[in-house]
Amino acid sequence: MKRSFYSLFVVCMLATGLISCQAQQPAAVHKASVNTGIVSTNSADNGYRLEIQNSDPTLSTYRANAQQEFAIAYPQLVTRWAANPNTAPRVVTLTFVKNLGAAAETSSDLIQVDLDYAHTNPYDPGVLTHELTHVVQGYPTYVVWLTEAIANYSSQLYGPRREEVFRSASKFLPNTTYLSDPYDTGSRFLFWLAQNKRHDIVDRLNRILQANTYTPTVFVQLTGKTLDQLWAQYQASGGNVFTIQHKSPQQIYQRVMALTPAVTTPITRTDAANWQIYQGSHSRCGFQGSSYNASDATTNTFLPCSGLHTAGHNFAYQADMTILRGDGGGIIGRGVGDNGLRFRVSSDGTYDLANGQTTLVPWNRSSAIKQGKQTNTLLMVVEDRAIYLYVNGQYLGNANDTATGGGYFGFMAVDFGDITSVNYQNVKIWQW
Repeated sequence: MKRSFYSLFVVCMLATGLISCQAQQPAAVHKASVNTGIVSTNSADNGYRLEIQNSDPTLSTYRANAQQEFAIAYPQLVTRWAANPNTAPRVVTLTFVKNLGAAAETSSDLIQVDLDYAHTNPYDPGVLTHELTHVVQGYPTYVVWLTEAIANYSSQLYGPRREEVFRSASKFLPNTTYLSDPYDTGSRFLFWLAQNKRHDIVDRLNRILQANTYTPTVFVQLTGKTLDQLWAQYQASGGNVFTIQHKSPQQIYQRVMALTPAVTTPITRTDAANWQIYQGSHSRCGFQGSSYNASDATTNTFLPCSGLHTAGHNFAYQADMTILRGDGGGIIGRGVGDNGLRFRVSSDGTYDLANGQTTLVPWNRSSAIKQGKQTNTLLMVVEDRAIYLYVNGQYLGNANDTATGGGYFGFMAVDFGDITSVNYQNVKIWQW
């Protein structure tokens, strides 16, 4: 049945990062798409704070965007890159300097931004994330190419929104090396290494730099090849890194399945530190038996349950979903507060895709979806503006989106009128 919703009003309540959204609808409307008019009434306090030392009203847009980027990216950066997340800076200071000589610079927990740059670039996606990565790296020795390459690699994964100029991994830059261009070519080289040699190589290099034991010979220990040999292979490949551009839906699916996931987990109680645990009066996110469960008992609401430590911009996100009772569930990518890409699948064999602002793929029916209390494997592949949807290995459709950037991965329960309980297992996340 087609689901539409007119004059929708949704209120979202954030409880430690979890959003419960309630819709009020006219009685004549059967079911709600729950995708517009979202208002956040509260926000999670994770203890991190960005202090901006400038009250110049002409910088208000830059300050607002910087605060948003910090809130999205910094907790993820601490978790992944900090040697000890418990001792990473809780407060980061940002100030503006005239004639800095660069767009931005970082020293310890202080980020300086060139004043003229801030005025002419009120929104600079990924630049702040790059500098915030430096805040948490804490390397005793500044190995220029690798330090900057990791920071740029990080900004491409965790920056909240992307513009093509910052997606250096999507372009091969000829006549450059990781030494002459550590930012773009260096980060692309790291993407290539992670995809073709060792999926955890960037994390290993980060720890080696923090231990101050880096020499170029570590590449032999990690890959069996010297740095020069790896660079020669990279060049011979034409700097070929994974992208879904210019591929058919079936080719995209096959290529994703051939990659090594960055995250693979069955989602059991041993993952409790990585997924939202929440108990409300009419909703819950937590573990039930050997599965993760999202349950919602308020009509015309959806309940997102967020992952805590992994965010992504370009990714493939797969999970097994079993609707135990009620209307439906789904997976969330690029989740930010009360927004994100929501791939929703219902127990009656229908699905849609919304981005928190609009419906990108309207409700449709597919024979690929198993109805009732059966398990469906959901896959969402996202790169820049392109989104591809799959169920049980079969392609459903695609859409373009310009409203979302990087953010959390999550699950949801969708209640269109029936108490809903959904289990999730076997998560895989690929990132590039």
